[in-house]
Amino acid sequence: MDTYGKNYPKDKISEVSMDYELSPFIRIVDVVFSLMRLFMVLWLWNQFVPVIRRSKSNDGDSYMKKNEVAAVIVILGIIFIISSFLTTDLPITTLALFGVIIPFVLFCAKDWVLESVFTITLFWHITSMSYFVVVSATDFISKNLMNGIEAANDIEHFVSVRIGIFEVVLFAAYTIVCAAAIVSVAKIVKHREKIHLQELLFLAVLNAAGIIMTFIMRSISIMSIKEGAVILTEEKPELLWQLPIIAVLLYLGELSAIYMWQENNRYRKRSEMYMTEKLEKEAMKQRLEETQEYYEKIRKVRHDMATHLTNIRGLSEHGYEKELAAYIKQLDEDISSVKMAVSTGNPVTDMVINDRFHKAKKAGVLLSVDMGYQDAWGISAYDIGIVIGNILDNAIREAEYTEAKNVSFQIREKAAVILVLCENDYLPENGREHPENEWHGLGLKNVEDIAERYDGAMRIEKKEGHFSVSVMLKKR
Repeated sequence: MDTYGKNYPKDKISEVSMDYELSPFIRIVDVVFSLMRLFMVLWLWNQFVPVIRRSKSNDGDSYMKKNEVAAVIVILGIIFIISSFLTTDLPITTLALFGVIIPFVLFCAKDWVLESVFTITLFWHITSMSYFVVVSATDFISKNLMNGIEAANDIEHFVSVRIGIFEVVLFAAYTIVCAAAIVSVAKIVKHREKIHLQELLFLAVLNAAGIIMTFIMRSISIMSIKEGAVILTEEKPELLWQLPIIAVLLYLGELSAIYMWQENNRYRKRSEMYMTEKLEKEAMKQRLEETQEYYEKIRKVRHDMATHLTNIRGLSEHGYEKELAAYIKQLDEDISSVKMAVSTGNPVTDMVINDRFHKAKKAGVLLSVDMGYQDAWGISAYDIGIVIGNILDNAIREAEYTEAKNVSFQIREKAAVILVLCENDYLPENGREHPENEWHGLGLKNVEDIAERYDGAMRIEKKEGHFSVSVMLKKR
């Protein structure tokens, strides 16, 4: 930076600088601002990755363990403090972030690796861009830093004090600009979203551009010569306003990219919500049709029961044993069609699960069920019916194309949660296309939405020819 000006000998300034660099007060100030930057890193990281629990957080994220996060904070704090005592052009802070956060995420939160990489590159971009803004904003102070040196009795003390004041101002301005930039990002990021690889490449382009530009400009900003140093901003004063403008434009471009990414996700979620609501309505219509069909069968059997009894008595009295056996067999099949294979304790879930039994039987799939339902859970029978229906529809559809054709479904009550577990045989190499693929995917999305509604989660696993879905719902 152009701190010292052109009119003072290089060796004298260097001698004074050594005294200044060893100043305990400046070291303490540097450590304080380093810890403030650490806080900003954690705050920015928490905008994209569930790291630190907020008291009003209601997004259902699975937060990292407190002791693991505390260990990361301690390690980063030590590195940040040590970096305050180092004089090097290497981006020690950024290297530390990549060297600590990324390994931590790889071992403890693999689902958030891309988001963590983006957070670090974004922070690096913000600190890089802040450099240009701060240098230009403090240019007037740096140019007038040595005014009055001719009248000073102790030149070394005079220079040391002035440089110390300038460094404090510089640290403060740098921290304020970085904080303002991070607050702006936080205002845009309303909800945490998963970042896919293509999205990371799109979002990181401007970050990379800002970082590279800063590296190049800092490397050529001051060039040493025999008489002292050539300061680029003094040779080209227009750079003092051009570089900050470029920096701000790159930062605004990154903000726009983040905003577009968030809006695109909101639009996608609204579209999915519309489709899932439509699917829910169709599911409700299907439940009503199933119920109507079931009770129609019951009404028919009850209506014809008197006739059946008369026919049975007539066949028995006339000794038509063969005809009687055939008649009773047919009657038993009619009664079995309305017989509940499973009784869950609720008519809605009974209808859903027994309808899937009939579908599995037609598809040649062996369906085993172990479940019940209690109103005390506080979970709507309609919601649990949608979960059961969509999961079993998916399981039966996939198991139909396997050799074993097995589906296992159960609901377990554990303390304050209800666990819905389903496993079925699965052919991963099967390249068939379902005409209802879109609805099939939305069905599972609907299950996930219901799980989130009950402060739970859905998990899907595919391995070794088996497909498993587990849904956790919290009691109310």
